[in-house]
Amino acid sequence: MTRYGNEKEKMRSLLDPGPVPEIVEMRLREAYAALPERRPARPARPRLRVLRTALAAAALCVALPVTVLAATGELLPMIEGAIAFFRTDAATTLDSIQNTFEAYNAAVALEKTDAGVTFTVDNISVDDNFINLFGRMQATGLRAKLQEANTAGDGNALFDGQMPDRWAFAYNDMPRPVVRVGDAVYGLDNSLNDSLNFYFQDDDTVCYARRILVNDTLPDSFVMQILPSYATRPAADGAGAEKYQTLLGTEGDWTLECGVDITSTRGAVKNAEPQVLTLGESKLDLKKFSVSPLGAVAVVDEHFTGGIGEGDVVQKDGYTSLEQYAVRDSAGNWMYWMRPSGWTVGEESLYEFVKPADGVDSLTFVPVLYSGTAQAQEALAP
Repeated sequence: MTRYGNEKEKMRSLLDPGPVPEIVEMRLREAYAALPERRPARPARPRLRVLRTALAAAALCVALPVTVLAATGELLPMIEGAIAFFRTDAATTLDSIQNTFEAYNAAVALEKTDAGVTFTVDNISVDDNFINLFGRMQATGLRAKLQEANTAGDGNALFDGQMPDRWAFAYNDMPRPVVRVGDAVYGLDNSLNDSLNFYFQDDDTVCYARRILVNDTLPDSFVMQILPSYATRPAADGAGAEKYQTLLGTEGDWTLECGVDITSTRGAVKNAEPQVLTLGESKLDLKKFSVSPLGAVAVVDEHFTGGIGEGDVVQKDGYTSLEQYAVRDSAGNWMYWMRPSGWTVGEESLYEFVKPADGVDSLTFVPVLYSGTAQAQEALAP
């Protein structure tokens, strides 16, 4: 089923990415020629000097390739091409960076049906900092089933009226895909920054876009598993925990798998070395600040203790949160952060930033003063 009914020629022209640029073909040939052999591990880079002044700066350096992970089956490169999710009148919060996704993506056309529900991944767009998934969920009477799952009386209602055509938050029973690479699972944080956008194509089909932040370094090539949901519960035999998936409140298995090659994005990635930025008695433990074709991500160990069910959340003496700094690139532009994505493994927090200007070689972290109460703090913008 297309979004244009019988206008197949129109749909075909929209989805045709055109000829592949010669430089992309050349990079792909070089990448695939190198796959049978393992590359040497990425050489260690010297730690950058921390400026102990009123403005602490972190220099950016171009990322080097990492060791290739052997993968079975086809490895899909990130190339230029249209993404069907955007070929519609339905507006989403990702529309402003549509061109970014369509410059680096792969058409995968993965699909699996179980328990009467079909889970599909049409396109993926991946680099060092983000895993983006575009696809569909289909089931007979899908809109009515989601409406029922999100009506008052279930203890977690979002809407009592008609299910809207589009939304940027997760409904009950809506897929919130996660990605597994080896032993690592990405996208478990149910925050606004690990976002889900969707719209209804018809009463039986919902189209979704999932944007996931990555907190460590992915290999040049790898196999990733895509699951529409991910949860654990005590195993029936009492031996630890078991993982399970649900869609529309029904358990099943919709696991999809594909090989990914992100070497085409590596030349444009810039990373700041892990370092502790010091201002007076305050320290910011920066584990990663990376600028890639798909966006900018900071990973900070904010040294919090406690959490939900663990007592009060307390920050260790001497450490600060990235929320207490503004970031400016070397071209003088302020890099606004979108929203923290919450804690990941351990005490690390992820932040998505708007991208800096092209050609910048350093970032400056400026302390921001706060006024007011804990209930209503107002930042004094620099």
